[in-house]
Amino acid sequence: MGTQGGCARRGSGRICYQCGQLEIFKNGSPLPFHGVIRGKPESLNGLLKTAHIPLADDPAALNESYAKEAKAALEKAEKGDAKAQDVIARFLMSGRGVKKDEAEGIKWLCKSSGSLPDDPDFQIRLGKMYRRGEDVDRNYAEAMRLFQKAAATGSADAQYQIGELYDSGEGVAQDPAEAIKRFRQAGDAGNADAQFSIGVTYAQGRDVTEDYTEALKWLRKAADQCQPEALAWMATMYEKGWGVTKDPIEAYFWDRLAVAYGTTYGERVSAQLTPEQLGAVDKRVADWISTHPQRP
Repeated sequence: MGTQGGCARRGSGRICYQCGQLEIFKNGSPLPFHGVIRGKPESLNGLLKTAHIPLADDPAALNESYAKEAKAALEKAEKGDAKAQDVIARFLMSGRGVKKDEAEGIKWLCKSSGSLPDDPDFQIRLGKMYRRGEDVDRNYAEAMRLFQKAAATGSADAQYQIGELYDSGEGVAQDPAEAIKRFRQAGDAGNADAQFSIGVTYAQGRDVTEDYTEALKWLRKAADQCQPEALAWMATMYEKGWGVTKDPIEAYFWDRLAVAYGTTYGERVSAQLTPEQLGAVDKRVADWISTHPQRP
């Protein structure tokens, strides 16, 4: 049986992907029936409705469910439950189940994380929510304002986020020069994502003169911090011989690290290595992981 979470806001289920059998749970308790979906979405929807789990095509029932959840979350939040505080914050900010009140939602979000509104890390978190439109209306101007406030305190992550906005032209005129300037400021301060962005920019010659030596320098800085995509790019640099002598063993080493650190860009390097060479790479990978902890 495979676990299938998120069937509805307060429901979950277990699906056997071989036979199509389905068990549904609501509020952590199993419901007294079983069904078979056999790969048909309408069958699954029918079973969920039978279990009185509201779906998006029934707005009234869905809103009623959200309102009940919001009420329960607020009761727990007022008693100091951090998870419930996060839930009611998001409900208030989105207007889901309660009257929309972003300001009040932000207050609860602060409480849930134990932060003050002017804490740079909180400002960055909130700025990302506005940039993505996560539980709030997408607002690039507000995202930029929050990132700039955090950057004024010396936050490298905030500088990187500002660079991202200029790079993509979100809420501002696209400005590659300003983007790379911000990335450099963040990268010089040790931000691995900014270092990766600089490296890729030079490797691709995007809005700068292509420079593999410069690209490799920045990619290695990011890779040393286990930035997953940088690890994958290091593999590509050695596989293609960009800025370095082609080296299938080195390419395979970096590719294995990319896989180990969870990037989908891994497993692209195929190397015909001897058992001894494979063993040596495996040892290097193990040694690297033992001295380079996972990124938070």
